[in-house]
Amino acid sequence: MNRSVPLLLVAFITATPALLLACEPGSATTRVRVSLQPPEGIDVAAVVISLGYPTEKLVIEGQGPQAGRSVVANTPAGAVTASDDMDGELRQVVAKPSPLAAGPIFDVTLKRCAGSADAVANELTCRVIDASDPMSTKVSGARCLVTLL
Repeated sequence: MNRSVPLLLVAFITATPALLLACEPGSATTRVRVSLQPPEGIDVAAVVISLGYPTEKLVIEGQGPQAGRSVVANTPAGAVTASDDMDGELRQVVAKPSPLAAGPIFDVTLKRCAGSADAVANELTCRVIDASDPMSTKVSGARCLVTLL
């Protein structure tokens, strides 16, 4: 039985340029937590999650994998992770050879745009782009939830 990290993530990042409003990063930050909700009775060992955020209120300084890595914290112990910020969307991969626990899977700290109002929870979106079980079999029905901390 091969228990290697699932490889569903071959091409998880396909950057799509977005039309963005200018945002000057301020000193205030907003922290969010992303939680995984696997389908009932099915193990999920790898997941690709898209976290959307309003670019007129929140920003990750820089762009790409380095910027993404700099803002993600509290990933599961022993997990392999990859991040990519595409200005308005952060894609995050979390994979382990064993099942991921339901619940919090990572936190993100975003900078608030100078002079902008606080972001509210319904302005952030979270969706599971792809998921697989410990044997790298595609899983459907996994969901994620994003909350403000």
